[in-house]
Amino acid sequence: HGRADLAHRLLDEWLAHSGDYGGLVLLRYYQCYRAMVRAKVAALRGEQAGAEKTQSELANYLALANCYTRPTRPALLITHGLSGSGKSWLSQRLLEASGAIRLRSDVERKRLAGLDPLARSDSAPGRGIYSADFTRRTFARLEQLARQILRAGHGVIVDATFIRRAERDRFRRLAQDLGVPFRIIHCEADSNTLRRRVSQRDHEGRDASEAGLRVLALQLKNQQPLGKDELAATFPVDTAGEVDLSAIMTWLQNPS
Repeated sequence: HGRADLAHRLLDEWLAHSGDYGGLVLLRYYQCYRAMVRAKVAALRGEQAGAEKTQSELANYLALANCYTRPTRPALLITHGLSGSGKSWLSQRLLEASGAIRLRSDVERKRLAGLDPLARSDSAPGRGIYSADFTRRTFARLEQLARQILRAGHGVIVDATFIRRAERDRFRRLAQDLGVPFRIIHCEADSNTLRRRVSQRDHEGRDASEAGLRVLALQLKNQQPLGKDELAATFPVDTAGEVDLSAIMTWLQNPS
């Protein structure tokens, strides 16, 4: 119906709920199959009624099926920024515009712990599912999933703070291993905006993230800024102002 953004949003929600990323290897096959079924139905209706509308539907479904057969060159995109900087908000809009598959560290961390995304772990900063060991397990899982999805031919957005250089390098090496482009979206906002967003999100309890003001304070203290060698692959976005999504999409497709 011409709303690819809604299709991408539905897929994102379903994957976050199910964790069935392995099924993505067959997604385009079944998308093509379904489009061909709809094309056949339109063709049969056209023979029976001779309606001009069915001919248009037939052409549209055939074109849609054809687009699912075209080879794609996936890319690996990671976010970078403190809690409350707008990473998940922006990655949501990017996945809707591009069709890339999003991996949220907050969701996959809780999946590893056997928790629903909105369940509260009641873990203190640096403890429980936020301990150094569990964080290493989480990023290992994110890397495993990203590799699997990229090999299936889909672009990937990894939504995490990535405030440590080692974590960013890990995914840069993954992109190099697979021969795909590597990009960083750096999200930022002023300190008052960060605190307001984090407090509001924590109060509402409608997001997988459990990062509160204590976590934000620790991130501010321990973050490792992007290195000069990383900036060439980075697009900075101030989410406290107006965000030009089209400019980001143009850069992702044709970085200078």
